[in-house]
Amino acid sequence: MAAKRTKAFVIYRLPGESVTHSILPESNDIVLFDEYQTLTNDSGFVFHPFVVDDDLPGIFFRSTQTTEASTELSIELQSLIIEHRQSTSLEEYSSHFTEYMNAFRRGNIQKAILSKLKLVEAIDPGKVIPLFYDLCEKYRNAFVYVFHLPGFATWIGASPELLLARSGTAYRTISLAGTKLVSESRDWTPKEIVEQQIVSEYVEAILSDENLELNVKGPYTAEAGNVAHLKTEFSFEKDEKLINTLIGKLHPTPAVCGMPKDKARELIQSIESHKREYYTGFLGPHNIQGCSSLYVNLRCMKITANATQLFVGGGLTNASDLELEWQETEHKAKTLLSVLEKF
Repeated sequence: MAAKRTKAFVIYRLPGESVTHSILPESNDIVLFDEYQTLTNDSGFVFHPFVVDDDLPGIFFRSTQTTEASTELSIELQSLIIEHRQSTSLEEYSSHFTEYMNAFRRGNIQKAILSKLKLVEAIDPGKVIPLFYDLCEKYRNAFVYVFHLPGFATWIGASPELLLARSGTAYRTISLAGTKLVSESRDWTPKEIVEQQIVSEYVEAILSDENLELNVKGPYTAEAGNVAHLKTEFSFEKDEKLINTLIGKLHPTPAVCGMPKDKARELIQSIESHKREYYTGFLGPHNIQGCSSLYVNLRCMKITANATQLFVGGGLTNASDLELEWQETEHKAKTLLSVLEKF
């Protein structure tokens, strides 16, 4: 049997596919960056944080092609410092919720996303790859991945939200907002409909600035595990060079940041008591054989030898209800917790 690999790697499965892909970079193929636009002519896998800073760079694994994921992969988890050693309490969440509501009443922000942490016991390193395959089985319509850079980061997730995809000159993106249990998704409230409309109008405005001929489908209900969202699809044709311009404008979307984007991001960074790190960033294969599939990093967790940190959040507007928003984040956490229970 071949020796198990403990170097950097990423394995992923695209929504609706059965084939898993992997990139196993050598050290000189691992690039840290602060501007996504620097990757214009590169091919590989991008892993981008919510906000780049000195401690949280963008990470790129250079590769012109992928191989089918091997079971002969292993992980050496790092005993990294966990800044927040407890899950976000309802009391803390309630305090942040109140600060968001005050910001809405001042009238300069329409929507902002409030996230929280949920800490659970550390995962046995040998179970991380089996966990990935379980997520693939349970969430067939999500982008599922494990990203491992020894000494720096190990993340796993199952995201339902496409940021931007390109195949040649054909592009796709979506707006995704509003959350309910699947069993309740026939009865969308005005709050959720407006929340989704804000995101859709933002995406459409960005695309219209590029004078694109858009095909629009939706909004419609899309299921992601035990929850459902309102979703609108946008497709168009354009030169492949447009992708970097659009990424810069789309990230972070109102679905993970808010509106107006800059003011919502400032509010998030001033009130949330944890760094989001790579949660609500974006990731995926970039420019591999003429195709890119970049996803928002949702339903994800950071894995260390000390603990496993789940990141979940929800969009708030002036019509939000504290108890309902807290329950929404609890339901989203179950996307991963229900699989983690097996391990």
